[in-house]
Order: sequence, then structure tokens, then C-alpha cells
Amino acid sequence: MIRFKLSRFIKFLKENLSFFKVWLGYSQNTIGGRLTIIARTVLFYQITNSASAVAIFSIFSMLPIILLSPIAGWFSDFTSRKKS
Repeated sequence: MIRFKLSRFIKFLKENLSFFKVWLGYSQNTIGGRLTIIARTVLFYQITNSASAVAIFSIFSMLPIILLSPIAGWFSDFTSRKKS
């Protein structure tokens, strides 16, 4: 089992500044996306005042991801990554 050591991770980030910038941007994007989902859910509940409506809204919000992810995965596996 590989043990995670914070000091090794920090050293890695200091040595690889480009990776650190990409990792930081990705982290901020992920946190912002999650906060947007929470805020949208709270706002929708305040507008409708119905837990059932929020549940249906959440299901329909996730439906495109659930339906399109397998197709996108198959397509990305199917297409060649090599340049002709």
C-alpha cells in the first residue's frame, strides 16, 4: 500500500510549477462547480418551497451527464489519438 506524505506532495508541487498551476486551476474549478450546485439547489428550494421539486430538479440536472457520459466514453475510446 502506498502511503501519502504531505511533505513529498508539497516538494513535488514546488519542483513542478506548471503542474501546480494546472492543479490549482482544476481545484478552484471543482470547488466553484460544487458551490454552484449547492447554491442552485438552495435557491430552487427557496423559490418552490418543495423538497419534491428540488429532488426532481436534481435528477433532471444530472440526467444529461448520466446519459451522455457512456456515449462520450465510447467515442473517445473508439477514435484514434494518433495524428495521421
